[in-house]
This record gives sequence, C-alpha cells and structure tokens, in this order.
Amino acid sequence: MKQSIKKMPFLRLVIPLIIGILIEYNFSISTFVLKTTTIGLICLIALYHFIPLKWKYFTEVYYGTALTLIFIFTGAFLYNAHSNTSPTIKKNPNFKIAEVINIPEEKENSYETVIKLKAIQKGSNWQQQNAHILTYFAKPESSTQNLIPGDLILFNSYLNPIQNQGNPYEFDYKKYLSIHGIHYQTYIGQDQYKKINSPERPSILSISNQTRLYLLAQLKKSGLRKQELAICSALTLGHKDLLNAQTRDNFSNSGAMHILAVSGLHVGIIFLLFHNLLLIMEKNRRGKFIKTILIILILAAYAFLTGLTPSVTRATLMFIIIAIGKISQQNTSIYNNLAFSALILLLLNPMILFSVGFQLSYSAVISIVFFQPKIHQLFTPPFVLDKLWQWFTVSIAAQIGTAPLIIYYFHQFPNYFWLTNFIAIPAASLILIMGLFIFATSSIVPAIAQLMGLLLKKTTAILNFLLNKIQNLPMSIAHNLHLEESIIFMIYLLIGLLTIFLLGKKRKALILAFGVIIGILFINIYKTTINSKNSEFIIYNINNKSVYNYISNKTNIIISDEEKADTEELHFLAKNLWLKRNASTPSIINAQGINEKRIKNLWIKENFFSIHGKKFCRITNNKYQKFSTPEKLKLDYLIISEDANVEIASLLNLFEFKKIIIDSSNSFYKRKRLIKKLKKQNIPYHSVVENGAFHIRFS
Repeated sequence: MKQSIKKMPFLRLVIPLIIGILIEYNFSISTFVLKTTTIGLICLIALYHFIPLKWKYFTEVYYGTALTLIFIFTGAFLYNAHSNTSPTIKKNPNFKIAEVINIPEEKENSYETVIKLKAIQKGSNWQQQNAHILTYFAKPESSTQNLIPGDLILFNSYLNPIQNQGNPYEFDYKKYLSIHGIHYQTYIGQDQYKKINSPERPSILSISNQTRLYLLAQLKKSGLRKQELAICSALTLGHKDLLNAQTRDNFSNSGAMHILAVSGLHVGIIFLLFHNLLLIMEKNRRGKFIKTILIILILAAYAFLTGLTPSVTRATLMFIIIAIGKISQQNTSIYNNLAFSALILLLLNPMILFSVGFQLSYSAVISIVFFQPKIHQLFTPPFVLDKLWQWFTVSIAAQIGTAPLIIYYFHQFPNYFWLTNFIAIPAASLILIMGLFIFATSSIVPAIAQLMGLLLKKTTAILNFLLNKIQNLPMSIAHNLHLEESIIFMIYLLIGLLTIFLLGKKRKALILAFGVIIGILFINIYKTTINSKNSEFIIYNINNKSVYNYISNKTNIIISDEEKADTEELHFLAKNLWLKRNASTPSIINAQGINEKRIKNLWIKENFFSIHGKKFCRITNNKYQKFSTPEKLKLDYLIISEDANVEIASLLNLFEFKKIIIDSSNSFYKRKRLIKKLKKQNIPYHSVVENGAFHIRFS
C-alpha cells in the first residue's frame, strides 16, 4: 500500500491542500498567521537541503511532515485570498462600460446574462474596472434580444453586492456565484443602456459564446424545432435555455439530468470517439504522440464550442491529463492523474472545491474507476450481455460515489437510474455525434446536415418519450430526502470500511463499520428528539410578500395572504428548513380577517396571534389609529406589513412592545422612511429585507 501511494505523488499533495481549504473555510485563520507559518515551513524545507547527508535519514520524516503542512497552509492561504477578492465598487449612478459575456437568457420578466465591467466614469475621466456582473435587462425590450456575447454597452444602473435573503437554511446563492467570480448584480431598464462600438477585441469567453450561437443557428437550419432543438442544443452545446419545464422534469425525475449539462460524460464520449478513430496511429511512438496532440486539440476545441463552462473545462483538463499519461513512459496511476487535475483546478480557484459539479464529477469518476471492475468481475455473462452488464456496473459504481451528495444537495433520488442510463447514455452519444456531424457539414454539404437533423429529431423525440415513461413508473423518484453534513461524512466512511472488509476480509473494518452505523442511528435519534421538543417561528424574507411560518414537531403552518402563500419561491426558500425539521407539508392560514383559531401553542384572531406565550400584532393599515383602550396593549412584537401608513406616536400610545418587525411586503421607500424614524427615536426594530428573516426558537 505504501509503495502504491508513493506512485501517486499528486494525491499526497492534493489531500493536504483540500484539508487546508476546509480548515480556512470553517475557522478563518488570520492572513498574518498563514503567511508567517508558510514562510517558516518553506525555510525549514530549504534548510533540509543543506544539512549533512548522514543526518538526512533521521530528519526525512520531518521533511515530509513540513511539506504536508506547507500544502495545508497553502490551501488555507489560497482560500483566504480568493474569498477576499471581491472587487470594491461604490454604489453610484455614473456611466459604466461593460462587455456582454454570456448569451442572454429569457426569464419571465427580464433577460439574464453576465457582463464584464470595463470602466466606470469618474468626472471627466474613466476608471478601469474588472468585475463580472449578473445582469437583468428589462422587458419588453426587443433590442436586448439582439445583444450577443462580445457587444459593448454603455449603462448607468446601480451595481448591488450579491446578498442572500437571510432565510434559515436557504440555498447559499452568494457563495454559488462567488465560486464563479460574480459578486455584484444590476437591473438595467429600457432607457438605461445602449450598444457602443469599440476597437477592442472581445474576450475569449465572448468569442466562445458567439461561436455557440452560430452553431445553434446551424441546428435550427438542419430542421430541428421546439423541444427536439432544445434537447439537442443542451446535449451538444450545453445551451439549456430552450428547455421547457416538462422536459426538465422528464430528465430530472428519471435520473437523466446529468446528460443535459455538458460535462464529463460528453467530454468522455468525445475522448473515446476520437481515441478509437485514431487507433491506427498507435503503431509507433511518434504516431501516439501525434494522436495525443490531436485529441488534446479536439477536446480543447469542444470546450471552446460549449462556452468554456467550468464543468466542461474541468472535464477537459481531466481527460487531457489522462491522454498525456497514456503516452508517458511510466504506467501512471489514474488516481494520480485525477489528483493532478484537481490540484491544478484548486490552485487556480480553491473556491471550486465547494462547487456541486466539482464534487459530483470527481466522486463519480473515482467511484467508477475503483468499484466498476470489482463489481463487473462478480458475474461473467456472454459477450452480448456483457456490454449491458458493463453499462449496468458503471451506473452502480457511479451511484456509490455520488448518491450521498445527490441526496444532500437535491433532496431526491431517481430509483430507476440504472434503467435510465441504459437509454440515456447511448442516446446522448448518438445525439452528440450527429450534432458534431451537423456542425461539420452544414456549410459544406447541407444535404448531410439535413439528414442528420431528421435523425436527430427522431432520436431526441424517442429519448424524451422513454424518459417520460420512466418518470411515470411507480416510485420512480424518492422525494424529500435529507442528510446532515456529519451523516454524509459518516456514509463515505462506512463505504470505505465496508470496501476494506469485502476486499481484504479485515474484521477490524467490519467492527468499525458497525460502529459508524450505530453513530448514524444515534445522530438521527438525537436530531428527531431535539426537533420534537423545539418549535420555531419565522417571518420570511420573500419579495413583496408577508409569509410567516410556525413549525412544531411535524406541525407546519404558513400564515399569509392565501393567494400569495403557496408559491414555488416559498418552497425553494423553506424546503431545506422543512426537511431538516422533518416537517409535514405546510397548511396555509389566511392572515387577514380570520376567525379565532387555536392549534396547540398557536392562537390566531384577525391580526393578533400568540405563539408559546409570545404576543404579536400585524399592522396592515391605519385603522388602528381610531381605536382607543383604557391601557396600552402589551405585545412582544409589532409587525408592520403591506406599506401600512403608521405614525410612531400613535403606535406608542396604543401599544407597549419590545420590538418592531418590518416584513418584506413593504416597499423600499416605505421601509427606509420607517427605519429612519425608528432609529431617530431609538426604537428596536428588525427589517427582514435588510437583516434577513426574523427567527425565534421555542424550547
């Protein structure tokens, strides 16, 4: 084992690098400590080369430890540096110049794209800038549809830092965008921008997306329409904007969503296709070298044609390293090649470690490489069936490595993934190859492109039909699954221990595996017990809505205006919390004009409600000013909602409260005006838009 590890030097480097990134992510070591410690360790390494030879044998272990620590601190330092690289851009309405990077994607009320900021006007001068901005162009705007990557625009909208909405356990959108180098967003109205001419050359990314638009036009010319065009453009070019909700559901619920995102599978198909086509060149070393160069160029060209997305770039690098390894003199380990590609990616951008795509890609490939041969040798069917058996074992091996992550991130699992892959992977290979034929022949031999277009239309229609049938099978998908981060770690530990036992018959590994299972059960029982004892109340930050949530054990109640409550946005924001609490599907109670209602520790009557003895009153209009009481109404919290015209003096005369809560149904100007008044009178307040959701726990 030690000998095999020595043959994988990059694995010995990438592991401490990852450990360092995780340490910095969780504990935030100061930059000074990171710098001084790293410099000190480098000095120790340098001194090692000057000590007498007779001492080197005794100090070798310290040399290895110091080298490991250097990479741990390097990982921590790189993460620290990248997490603090957000450009500082002052909020101002000055004119700005930017380049359109991505193909504008049509949304319900806008067009979304990414622009690269070039300069900001400062008086009569222009200050150079370099930042990627998530941008929304207003609708309806016909000129927006004519924007293509590489276009320069002059605009004067505000740039706002990306912020999460502050709801408990919501998707970390800020971190997701920061991984891709995006820290600001803007909304550009119809009269806030115009296209400008410039002698500057567009960026490589812009040229790549322009090429992708051209190839998309070639698919349309070949006769593809509607969802056949959408599926083909997604499979070949990674352009998913044309897919409708039903098609996405077909692929997602059947377990075939991975073939729509151009990534390792597609790059692997290209690699294997040209590897087999060019086998004739492997007669001598020179031929092998030329073949490797050709494959590298083809893979790089495909990455360029698909928009240089992170997933494709990552997979391309991985297969390029594998291709280079094949012509090297030594029989290099596939694990070493994978470690080398991961090391390069992490050194360039340590934030990528937290990318779902990065985690799924490497866990899938490592799992396939390790488990597939071992599963395949359990059974030896005849030749024809052996190909099907190989596909099946590849699917099983991939799921061993990725299933915990799929459940953790997506809270569901496709039970018929093995059946789906029998259909989806061959179909994806055919569609990709035929798509490449269209790109190669559309301008030279249009008749071949038309024929391929017809075949593509039939293939994509059959694929969509079969996936729809699979997703409609009984129990096709397991929904509402939840795993804690600690459980994820323990599951992978369990997989490792069981593998050691099955391969080496190590009894200690089996005993430890049982210990891990008991630990998982204990954590689940503990979490269930805690959830049954605790209750919580949340006022969510949801755009222009008043949505309140009471959770107690399996009780899950939404208090809101009935027509606004049960929205896709609410389920997206609150689903993680509900799953973590093992809460049931929420019941909705109308927040206005309700008769008295009691549910366990919750009491509601009109705009008054009490939760575990905490008293709330929701103000939605100025009618309260007409009321008079012999003494002040004692409350814990006063909620201002729906742009209620409130006078602070009237509130103080009528109510005695601890804090005012300004929910997210209030407009920007009403909120700012009210906050200014509350600050002036030193009245405690919580604005859910500015401060995140209001969250109280009861035990």
